[in-house]
Amino acid sequence: MPLVSATVSPAPQSMQVPLKKAVLFGSALLAAMVIGLLDMATGWELSLFVLYGVPIFFVVVLGTWQVGMALSLVCAVIWWLANQAENPYATWWGYQLAALSRFIYFSMVVVGGSILKMKREADAVRIEALEKMH
Repeated sequence: MPLVSATVSPAPQSMQVPLKKAVLFGSALLAAMVIGLLDMATGWELSLFVLYGVPIFFVVVLGTWQVGMALSLVCAVIWWLANQAENPYATWWGYQLAALSRFIYFSMVVVGGSILKMKREADAVRIEALEKMH
């Protein structure tokens, strides 16, 4: 008789959902940090701020809009940190306005992802209703 059992019981459903959300957010945060490092390495002339939208979009579509908004704020801070050393603005507030505009873009990614997710869910409900009719 073996000393160690080869079967592993799955985690209860209540534990799987928070773990899934944590893994999703952690993966997206890691991706945003990598983008931030690349953004810092490329300098001001080549901005990668559009790429921050990719992990935000996936967090919204696969998770929730609230987590997407939290990540959009984190991405704005990462962008601010990545570009502060080489920003071309002569005034302090000019750079802060640029960071705000990035946050607004990231927020629009959240809104767009949420709308797409709601449409997909509504379409799935309609398809299921049509399939039940036959």
